[in-house]
Amino acid sequence: MQSARQLPVTYIENSYGGATRDYTSLNVWESDTDTNLVTEGNGKVLSGYKDFPSYDDEIFLGAANTDASYFRAIQPAPGEGHTGVPGTGFKIAYTGASDKQINCFDHYFRAHDIEFTRTVNSASAPRIFFLGRTNAKVVGCLLYDGINTGAGSVHGIYQDDDKCITVDSLIKNMSGVGIVSNPAAGFTSYIYNCTLQGNGVRAVDHSSGTTVCKNVLANANVSEDFNAGTYTGSSNNASSDATAPGTSSRINQTFTFVDAPNNDFHLSTSDAGAKDFGVDLNADAFFAFNDDIDGDLFATWDIGFDEPGTPGGGGGHLLGRLAGNGGLAGNGGLVSYGGGLAG
Repeated sequence: MQSARQLPVTYIENSYGGATRDYTSLNVWESDTDTNLVTEGNGKVLSGYKDFPSYDDEIFLGAANTDASYFRAIQPAPGEGHTGVPGTGFKIAYTGASDKQINCFDHYFRAHDIEFTRTVNSASAPRIFFLGRTNAKVVGCLLYDGINTGAGSVHGIYQDDDKCITVDSLIKNMSGVGIVSNPAAGFTSYIYNCTLQGNGVRAVDHSSGTTVCKNVLANANVSEDFNAGTYTGSSNNASSDATAPGTSSRINQTFTFVDAPNNDFHLSTSDAGAKDFGVDLNADAFFAFNDDIDGDLFATWDIGFDEPGTPGGGGGHLLGRLAGNGGLAGNGGLVSYGGGLAG
């Protein structure tokens, strides 16, 4: 099995949360891990605990030396992950003024299975994620309620560099765009198996470089689901309007969710718009994986973040964490298990 949740080959793990944890500030952990991870031969992983309902916090990542084997990642601790439904897991709810909540200038950075919200008063368009370096990845995250009480809006994820990807994620109710994908000319960014629901402008906004969308479900986004752009290599997307790009894509679809009024956007087993219409990404040339938002395996592949009819995983997705080399003792006395090799 190739999990979408890929951790460093070996790593040092620290805890984040209340006063009993190693860190109570994301930026303090970032500063302490601004080292040459490649020379050290260890990645750095921060695991969050639900000591509080949410954390009003931000992070700027930018000074570590990383590669595909040794990088930095943030995730919930075991048992602290969401169930694919907002309000059930480790959550970062930022109310500050910084333009970017998770401001990533780290190559190969990973964020796995975390909930994010954003409330701001701004005349511009702040983002929850800014992915500004190659191979940055957001996997299994829930981004919702991006609220701007000023004249501007809030975007969910801005993919700005080559080979950035968002996978298995729900992006809902941003006042702006769900994912802005604008790599430079000659660069490509990727969106795989995401559900983009009810955002205030579009699900995906793309105007430069190439964006590859596969198995992306876009529903009821206010302006339109996808804008026109270069979507070469895209396939098997679905939209509630006529904009889904790529081959074998489905337009003007109606989707059936488990309990949309209560924010459960897992696909119903009775869905006829996205269920079983996906492309198999188990051997994808860029990012091969086969698990969904809950860590369940895709059988007949679906469009969107969920394999319907399987029980939710949650709890930090231990399967992805236990699938690699033996680990090293973390600074806070935690034991790291080493996830699979990075893609």
